Amino acid sequence: GSGVLPICRKCFPVKNNSRLEIKIKDFLTINNIKFINGDKKILNGLEIDILIPDFNFGIEINGNYWHTEDYGGKDKKYHINKTKLADEKGIKLVHIFEDEIILKEKIVLSRLKNMLNLSERIYARKCQIKLINKNISSDFLENNHIQGNSIDIIRIGLFYEDILVSVMTFSPKRKALGANKSLNEYELIRFASKLNINVVGGFAKLLSHFIKEYHPAKIISYADIRWSGINPNNLVYSKNNFTYMGITPPNYWYV
Repeated sequence: GSGVLPICRKCFPVKNNSRLEIKIKDFLTINNIKFINGDKKILNGLEIDILIPDFNFGIEINGNYWHTEDYGGKDKKYHINKTKLADEKGIKLVHIFEDEIILKEKIVLSRLKNMLNLSERIYARKCQIKLINKNISSDFLENNHIQGNSIDIIRIGLFYEDILVSVMTFSPKRKALGANKSLNEYELIRFASKLNINVVGGFAKLLSHFIKEYHPAKIISYADIRWSGINPNNLVYSKNNFTYMGITPPNYWYV
C-alpha cells in the first residue's frame, strides 16, 4: 500500500535492525551474490553494512529511529556525504530504510535484482504502447514503484503479450518549478517496470512515444539518489539525452 501502516516494535525493536539486514543477506545468499558484512576498509573506517565487491555496490540498511536527527544524531547531510564518499571510491551506495523493507519488501528485492542483473529480461521492441487510465496506472505504481502512486495527467503503458510491463507518467510542469503556461513543458513523474522484470529499452521507447505525440518544449525529472546513486552519468536519464542540472538539498520525510 501507501506505506502508512504502523511498524510493530515488538518484531522490529528500535535498538536492533539485524532482522532487516538478514532479509537482504538471505536474498543475496540465495542468489549466489558474494558480499562482505560490515566493511570498514573502503570508506576509511566508516562502515558499509553490506558490500558487494563484484558489482562495486554497497547497501546501507537504515533503521528509521537511529537514522534520524532527533534520536540517531544523524545530521541532514549524513547520508548524502556517505554516498559521495563511496562514489569517490567507485562504490554505488544504496540506502534502504526500515519502513521500505517492512512495507515494500517485494519492491525492494526487485530493485536489487535489477541492479545485480538477476531480473528476467524483456525487450521493448517486442512490446506495444497504449495509453492507460488512472486506475490501471495507480494500481501498477502502488505495486511496482518504491514511491507508489502520484499525481499525473498522461499515463503510458508498455505491454508484452497483453501484460502491462512498464508505465511512464507525465504532468505539466508545476508552478513551484517555474512553469510557464505559454510553453509546452512537462515533468516526468514516474517510471516503473513490473516486479522482477527488466524491460530493456523500455524507458527510451516510452519517452520517445511521449515526445512524438505531445511535442514537449522541455521535460524535467528527478532521480532519488538514495536508490539511483549520485553519479549522473550512470542514470537512465543521462543515457536518454537529459542534461544534468544539479542536486537538490536533502529533504525530510516522515513515517
